[in-house]
Amino acid sequence: MMRRLHFFGIATSLLLSSSSVLAGTIPLPSDVGVTLLASPSQNLVTGDSIAFTITVTNNGPATLGSFAVTGPQISSEFVYPTIAWNDCNLITITGDGANGPFWIPEWDPTGFVGENPIAVGEKRTCHFNLTVASGLPSTFPFGVRLGSLWTDPNSANNFATVILGRVVAPIPALSPLFVAMLMGAIGLSACARLRRK
Repeated sequence: MMRRLHFFGIATSLLLSSSSVLAGTIPLPSDVGVTLLASPSQNLVTGDSIAFTITVTNNGPATLGSFAVTGPQISSEFVYPTIAWNDCNLITITGDGANGPFWIPEWDPTGFVGENPIAVGEKRTCHFNLTVASGLPSTFPFGVRLGSLWTDPNSANNFATVILGRVVAPIPALSPLFVAMLMGAIGLSACARLRRK
């Protein structure tokens, strides 16, 4: 099941539900560790499917309630996902920016309103697939992080990044025949210069 929310709608509901959001952050009682894997990550071409795995770990000291992990802002780098693109109720937050429309993947590991808390030491994973689009540059840092509304006791492990790379077009090699002709032309030119002197 895919839920699609508009960025402004989710931000408004969070602002109304927590006065601490007005200060900019919601403090979590435990350290959240975030890791990210992607396969394949190199030699990508348009149409390739990349399998991503996000893992969050509750490093303690307390049970974790509601929080989110967000991905990068995506515009033309990947095809917008359709039904059955993930196994974790990953949603997309959409918006319009200076460079046009964009979307951001967001995962709520404890459920949308924290209905499934994470115990100390417990890990949760989210698997999803994205298809490379024509807008993916030669290198693209795909990063996920603890959502900007939350803070935890150790911010050093709140993010993870995988560098994605496109196939680099090779420099065309010169054929042996062309190299021989080029060397001959250079030799003739040198001989002609020597005769003029």
